[in-house]
Amino acid sequence: MGSKERRERIKQATREGILSGARQIAQADGWSGLTIRKVAELIEYSPSMVYEYFASKEAILEALLEIGFQQLTSAMQQASAAYVDPYQRLQALALAYWHFAQANPDLYQVMHGMDGVTVNPDLRNQAAWPTCLLVEQDLQALLIDEQVTSPNLREDSEILWATLHGIVSLALSQRLSQAAQIEARIQRTTQALLQGLLMTTT
Repeated sequence: MGSKERRERIKQATREGILSGARQIAQADGWSGLTIRKVAELIEYSPSMVYEYFASKEAILEALLEIGFQQLTSAMQQASAAYVDPYQRLQALALAYWHFAQANPDLYQVMHGMDGVTVNPDLRNQAAWPTCLLVEQDLQALLIDEQVTSPNLREDSEILWATLHGIVSLALSQRLSQAAQIEARIQRTTQALLQGLLMTTT
């Protein structure tokens, strides 16, 4: 390995260490407790070293937002690819969404501006686009399979996402009873929404 490649690997490892440290702080103190100085202390670097990689706390949050949506999209793609039937694929997407949020509640908060996190809305929309497109594609496949059309596929996708996001957000904040049955609730809700959509399309 050449010296240039070695330096790049060190830089990448340092960047990942900063982001990992930020997540550890958020998991312990919430995102409001995140500061550059705390990250530096945790990873045993100087604050100036952290600033070489991220100009501000907001820059760290933006990087985590992008990583979160990349990981979510990948998880949902894998879940969808396991099925041929578009109805089953959409059910799998919904469960994959929940499983990701359950395993990564700190990232989910950043991705959706929760726990006091503020991020650039344009950046969030850009990062979320591949995830939204995946849902739209499987929803379109369902409509084609059922030989119906929707006057506004984007709106239909947003309704599905908004409902799912509501359930997941309430579950993460432990505001739903019988939390162990979240998966069953998500399946029932997704089924009802899809059936309702098929009844209202032409």
